[in-house]
Amino acid sequence: MFATMGALGLAPTAQAAQRELPYRAPQSGDFTLSGRAAAKVVIVGGGIAGLATAYELGKAGYDCTVLEARDRTGGRNFTVRGGDSTVDLYGNAQTVRFSDGQYMNAGPARLPQWMVTLDYCRELGVPIEVFTNTNADAYLFNESAGMTKPMRYRTAKADVYGYLSELLAKASGKGALDKELTAADQDRLVEFLKDFGDLGDKLTYAGGERRGYTTVPAATGTPGV
Repeated sequence: MFATMGALGLAPTAQAAQRELPYRAPQSGDFTLSGRAAAKVVIVGGGIAGLATAYELGKAGYDCTVLEARDRTGGRNFTVRGGDSTVDLYGNAQTVRFSDGQYMNAGPARLPQWMVTLDYCRELGVPIEVFTNTNADAYLFNESAGMTKPMRYRTAKADVYGYLSELLAKASGKGALDKELTAADQDRLVEFLKDFGDLGDKLTYAGGERRGYTTVPAATGTPGV
């Protein structure tokens, strides 16, 4: 599949990786009109596609006009910061009250490495930052912390929850927590910890299906191991 995508120009090929050609932004000469005067073009929509079209045609000498129905460009791409306001289709208005430096991408947030959009970011000097997806099957490994082999994220998370819950449950039983906890408070805390950390009847953590499977559950009578 990957080789086929490479042949179609949708993924880098091994030959392209070996050449390691430096990035070169599109130049006006790549698109410049020849043999006639610049034409006027109307572009409907100021989203990323419309803006990129106007940008490239502008390099080629076209006189572009972008029509956008809303009061901002970007289309579905919308980074929300403090003070921004928006009104939905039902007329409900919202004003963002984020602190300085805080933001949220209300539209697309991640740019895959193969997207030509990243070429525009380089050309136009748009800052980008690493985006890490949460992947329960990803491996964690930190040799300096004493780890001797990789561990899956889901397994590490389940162990942290479990051992923490075991510790708190035992401390609660011995009155080592807040002295003001009533017996009812302790009972409620222990019941919560049993679910939170997947504790057994003896308030000990011994792992469980949250850590993952050696055989992943599936259809046709495969319950999982």
